[in-house]
Amino acid sequence: MPIHDWTRAPSGYFHHFHQNWTVGICTALNAGVLPADKRLTLASYAAGTFKTAYVEPVAAGDTLPAMPLFLDAKKYIRVPLGETYESTWKACPEEFKQRVV
Repeated sequence: MPIHDWTRAPSGYFHHFHQNWTVGICTALNAGVLPADKRLTLASYAAGTFKTAYVEPVAAGDTLPAMPLFLDAKKYIRVPLGETYESTWKACPEEFKQRVV
Protein backbone atom coordinates (compact mmCIF):
# COMPACT_ATOMS: atom_id res chain seq x y z
CA MET A 1 0.00 0.00 0.00
CA PRO A 2 1.39 3.45 -0.85
CA ILE A 3 1.91 6.15 1.74
CA HIS A 4 -1.06 8.51 1.73
CA ASP A 5 -0.97 12.30 1.63
CA TRP A 6 -2.20 13.06 5.15
CA THR A 7 -1.89 16.83 4.56
CA ARG A 8 -5.23 16.58 2.77
CA ALA A 9 -7.05 15.28 5.86
CA PRO A 10 -7.89 17.00 9.16
CA SER A 11 -5.11 16.48 11.74
CA GLY A 12 -7.33 14.38 13.98
CA TYR A 13 -7.70 11.76 11.25
CA PHE A 14 -3.96 11.16 11.05
CA HIS A 15 -3.67 11.11 14.85
CA HIS A 16 -6.38 8.42 15.02
CA PHE A 17 -4.76 6.43 12.19
CA HIS A 18 -1.29 6.77 13.75
CA GLN A 19 -2.47 5.59 17.17
CA ASN A 20 -4.14 2.54 15.64
CA TRP A 21 -1.07 1.84 13.52
CA THR A 22 1.16 1.96 16.61
CA VAL A 23 -1.11 -0.53 18.38
CA GLY A 24 -1.07 -2.74 15.26
CA ILE A 25 2.74 -2.78 15.23
CA CYS A 26 2.82 -3.57 18.94
CA THR A 27 0.34 -6.42 18.52
CA ALA A 28 2.32 -7.91 15.61
CA LEU A 29 5.61 -7.71 17.52
CA ASN A 30 4.12 -9.27 20.65
CA ALA A 31 2.49 -12.07 18.62
CA GLY A 32 5.81 -13.83 18.18
CA VAL A 33 7.83 -11.65 15.82
CA LEU A 34 10.21 -10.73 18.63
CA PRO A 35 12.25 -13.36 20.48
CA ALA A 36 10.44 -14.39 23.68
CA ASP A 37 13.33 -13.19 25.85
CA LYS A 38 13.73 -9.83 24.03
CA ARG A 39 10.39 -8.02 24.28
CA LEU A 40 11.73 -4.48 23.90
CA THR A 41 12.98 -2.93 20.67
CA LEU A 42 15.29 -0.17 19.60
CA ALA A 43 14.65 1.23 16.15
CA SER A 44 16.39 3.55 13.76
CA TYR A 45 14.93 4.70 10.46
CA ALA A 46 16.45 5.73 7.15
CA ALA A 47 13.87 7.83 5.33
CA GLY A 48 15.05 7.90 1.73
CA THR A 49 13.04 6.92 -1.33
CA PHE A 50 12.64 3.53 0.35
CA LYS A 51 11.97 3.61 4.08
CA THR A 52 14.17 1.24 6.06
CA ALA A 53 13.89 0.34 9.75
CA TYR A 54 16.83 -1.07 11.67
CA VAL A 55 15.37 -2.95 14.64
CA GLU A 56 17.37 -4.35 17.54
CA PRO A 57 15.48 -6.55 20.06
CA VAL A 58 16.62 -6.02 23.67
CA ALA A 59 15.55 -7.02 27.17
CA ALA A 60 15.69 -5.25 30.51
CA GLY A 61 19.22 -5.67 31.83
CA ASP A 62 20.87 -5.89 28.39
CA THR A 63 23.72 -3.58 27.53
CA LEU A 64 22.41 -1.03 25.07
CA PRO A 65 24.08 -1.27 21.66
CA ALA A 66 25.20 1.63 19.49
CA MET A 67 22.48 2.49 16.96
CA PRO A 68 22.58 4.52 13.75
CA LEU A 69 21.13 8.04 13.71
CA PHE A 70 20.43 8.89 10.09
CA LEU A 71 21.34 12.38 8.90
CA ASP A 72 19.92 11.66 5.45
CA ALA A 73 18.97 8.54 3.50
CA LYS A 74 22.56 7.24 3.35
CA LYS A 75 24.61 9.10 5.97
CA TYR A 76 24.43 8.23 9.64
CA ILE A 77 26.37 8.49 12.85
CA ARG A 78 26.55 5.76 15.46
CA VAL A 79 24.98 6.81 18.74
CA PRO A 80 26.61 5.10 21.75
CA LEU A 81 23.39 4.36 23.64
CA GLY A 82 25.04 2.26 26.36
CA GLU A 83 27.71 4.80 27.23
CA THR A 84 25.34 7.77 27.20
CA TYR A 85 22.75 5.90 29.28
CA GLU A 86 25.42 4.93 31.80
CA SER A 87 26.78 8.47 32.17
CA THR A 88 23.26 9.84 32.59
CA TRP A 89 22.45 7.15 35.18
CA LYS A 90 25.54 8.08 37.19
CA ALA A 91 24.37 11.72 37.30
CA CYS A 92 20.77 10.80 38.15
CA PRO A 93 19.59 11.75 41.68
CA GLU A 94 19.51 8.76 44.04
CA GLU A 95 15.79 9.15 44.80
CA PHE A 96 15.01 8.73 41.07
CA LYS A 97 17.22 5.65 40.84
CA GLN A 98 15.40 3.98 43.72
CA ARG A 99 12.10 4.21 41.84
CA VAL A 100 13.27 2.30 38.78
CA VAL A 101 15.65 -0.32 40.18
